[in-house]
Amino acid sequence: MKTLNRAMRILCFGAAVALLARPAGAQAMTGRIGFVRGQTLLRATPGFAHADSQYTKDMEGYQAEMTHMRNKLDSAGARFQETSPMLSSVDRTAAQKRLEALQDSATKLQTDLQDRAAQREQELMSPLTDRIGGVIEGLRAEMNLDAVLDLDVLQRAVVSYNKSLDLTQKAIDRLGGPATPAPKKPGGQ
Repeated sequence: MKTLNRAMRILCFGAAVALLARPAGAQAMTGRIGFVRGQTLLRATPGFAHADSQYTKDMEGYQAEMTHMRNKLDSAGARFQETSPMLSSVDRTAAQKRLEALQDSATKLQTDLQDRAAQREQELMSPLTDRIGGVIEGLRAEMNLDAVLDLDVLQRAVVSYNKSLDLTQKAIDRLGGPATPAPKKPGGQ
């Protein structure tokens, strides 16, 4: 899900900013940075499959509502085009205003559905991302790291890294998820 990627980016970016923005007088950074593969971690988190399935089901419902509205709008537009030449100018203006009102309703529905989808995603993913964030923070503190970054977000920015600092499997283990395959090099190579 595209929005799940956004949720993990926000989670990891926020954690990195919080860790790097230390108050004056705080211990100097040692330069130790850990990594996770955020998408792998999220997908391996217990409860993700159910949340993803529920979100997909909800999105199908939203899309069906929007399709119904688009069909209604298309039919009204075709009817207007067909009957417009036969209408008086007063009736044509009234029909055009009805069509514009229907277009406004479609635009409002689209906005409402986008808002509902974002809210539903937040409801479903927050418990998972909060739990992941807690596990990552625990590993960061345990390993005395200054920051933990998401390789999935950084992709091509990271050319090479010490694989022992990839905390993905440790985090998955703590979350109770399944083992993951060996990590790919950054950039999917």
